[in-house]
Amino acid sequence: MKETTREYVNRIAKQVTDLMSEYGDDWSKPWATQKGGLPFNPARNARYTGGNVFGLMLQGWGAGFGESQWATYKQWKSIGKQVAEGQRSVANSIFYSKVIDEDKNSFYHVMKLSPVFNIEQTVDYEPINLKDKENKVTKVEAVENFISKVPCKVMTHGNQAYYNPTDDVIVMPPEKAFIATEHESETENYYSTLLHELTHWTGHKSRLDRLEKLNSMEARANEELIAELGSILLSCELGVSKNPTPNHAKYLNHWITAIKDNPRVIIKAMAAAEKAAGHLNQYQQQAIAAE
Repeated sequence: MKETTREYVNRIAKQVTDLMSEYGDDWSKPWATQKGGLPFNPARNARYTGGNVFGLMLQGWGAGFGESQWATYKQWKSIGKQVAEGQRSVANSIFYSKVIDEDKNSFYHVMKLSPVFNIEQTVDYEPINLKDKENKVTKVEAVENFISKVPCKVMTHGNQAYYNPTDDVIVMPPEKAFIATEHESETENYYSTLLHELTHWTGHKSRLDRLEKLNSMEARANEELIAELGSILLSCELGVSKNPTPNHAKYLNHWITAIKDNPRVIIKAMAAAEKAAGHLNQYQQQAIAAE
């Protein structure tokens, strides 16, 4: 359903207040430090102005985009770029339409919205810093085979990994965006991230129905804990890593205070993660039974 201007204004306002609540004094950091600079329209070769500057920065951050180039479907087409199949607009730009009131011999402006797409949603998009980078992720057959039996949709674009429950889709950066860390290879980091998002996928309302209950920061943090524990289980089961890696441990440290305050938090999260892994394994059993 098309968003109304009232809904748009309310949504942007809520994003700001949510950021203030979540990040406190540093609430502007998540979206004010985007790598792509200020919002820009390549079809018009001009920067966005007015409320569109902060509006597109907020919407871009919320959708996980790092680039700042935005244009309508037709505008991308006019400069030889095509929005990728299956992509939907996740942002609106504002424009004002002049309305003439002949009875009063005057005019006024009405705010309207135009759906726009980020450059990361176009065909063949590849970040500049990755164009010449070698892909060092080695395919792990066990994981590829495992995921092929799960009816999930995985899309590759952008700079962030996340699960979008609205569209029921997992978004992953390109494989060659992943780097080796002190204790983990590019392959381990790629697959552990993918399995983390796959664990989130199990929480959809049509599956284990965890995500509808994420109405507080504590609940959202707990879901992240479940996803990371799920990634550990699946990484070990599928041979991505023999044991939980130091990076897993660092990620789990985010919840150390909550766990100390209430030790049952980790036990419940472990049980939920094991249930998520069990749900995913059901698809494997169904595939074998169908053979």
